[in-house]
Amino acid sequence: MIKPSSPTTNHKKPIYFSLIDQIVPSSYISILLFYQNDPNNNNNRLFNTIEKRSKLLKQSLSKILVDFYPLAGRIRENELIDCNDEGVEFCEANIISNKNVTELIENPRVVDLESLLPFQGNTPRHTNIVLSVQLNHFSCGDMALGVCISHKIADGAATIEFLKAWSTKTRHFDHIIAPLNFKGASLFPPLKEFNEMIVVNPPFSGENLAMRKLIFDKKVIRGLKVQACADDSTLIQPTTNEVVTAFIWKHLPSKFSSVFQFINLRTRMAPPIRMNSFGNFVWFTKTSSLSSSSSPRFDDCLHNELRKTIAKIDNHYIQDLMFWRDESMTKLKKDVFEVYDMSENSLFFCNMTGFPVYEVNFGMGKLIWACFPSTFAKNFCLLMSTPCGHGVEVWICLLQHDMFNHSFSHLNFPIISHVRLD
Repeated sequence: MIKPSSPTTNHKKPIYFSLIDQIVPSSYISILLFYQNDPNNNNNRLFNTIEKRSKLLKQSLSKILVDFYPLAGRIRENELIDCNDEGVEFCEANIISNKNVTELIENPRVVDLESLLPFQGNTPRHTNIVLSVQLNHFSCGDMALGVCISHKIADGAATIEFLKAWSTKTRHFDHIIAPLNFKGASLFPPLKEFNEMIVVNPPFSGENLAMRKLIFDKKVIRGLKVQACADDSTLIQPTTNEVVTAFIWKHLPSKFSSVFQFINLRTRMAPPIRMNSFGNFVWFTKTSSLSSSSSPRFDDCLHNELRKTIAKIDNHYIQDLMFWRDESMTKLKKDVFEVYDMSENSLFFCNMTGFPVYEVNFGMGKLIWACFPSTFAKNFCLLMSTPCGHGVEVWICLLQHDMFNHSFSHLNFPIISHVRLD
């Protein structure tokens, strides 16, 4: 266990879950960061490098936990984090393989990727631990850092914020970070009836799921944006998220009549709250295309429909979440249970293209790839920036018959089809 380097006596009060914390899945956000070793390291230097970076990561983690003190605490029911400084799980693994990191990520298999994590993130654990880390050493000197953080205390933005702070502390022990805000419950008060609401992502083993990874490069994205407005110059050019989401939705089986998108609320509040507001500040929208069967033009404007739906998550909408009333709570509960019903006819999109994951620099080699191998469920799509920052990498998880009854081979852009679950 890695504990805070100094007792967090000023922070012994529990962190209560917000309304949003209560209703997110009781699973873990899992991320893998792959770092390429300096090729000039010989065997002796490599051994010293491994020993050094292990010690350094443990020390810096201990120091950063003073600021991120709830991560060293324990989850109590679906209600709070007990900030008791019990510590963070930290384990190490020596990967015996002829492959280096570059070869692994060129032919990724989810089962191999998940072996580099402390545990499978979308599988419920009989533990109340908040954060777990696995440091993987490859024989060539490359490194993979696997991190699982409870979704009950962190969304994607909060996870990246922690990793950036930890990596900065690793490079500069004396670095002082801006005070964090753990007051989500004061903004979005919890509901007692949600205390017993334990939501778990369905595990891969429960259904026959298949996964594919699609790459949209800068040229393809630019072309899709131009094409989206080609027939109507009055349309606002779609964002990258809008055009990629619309393109995937349009080219998947027609049974998918609705799309849920998860939205970062931090920047949509008035005034916006800082990105270091820790916790879950994410909500969802639903866009339906039931009219598309009778209106081909609707398909060509999916990006516009997605934008209109997202625009409804404005400050007025957020105020209803913050200062809930009986009538708004009735709709809230209906919407929440609709999301977790995981309809066969719905797709779920999470856009992380704007998150600075490739700024997570521990000073231990170049970050060449990041992925979220266990953050998936049926009909789930994750959008991330490519390592160069100019493209989009999309992971799609569908039932096997939905995936294999639809071929992506006709699409005119690079496709990596060998991301498998088996």
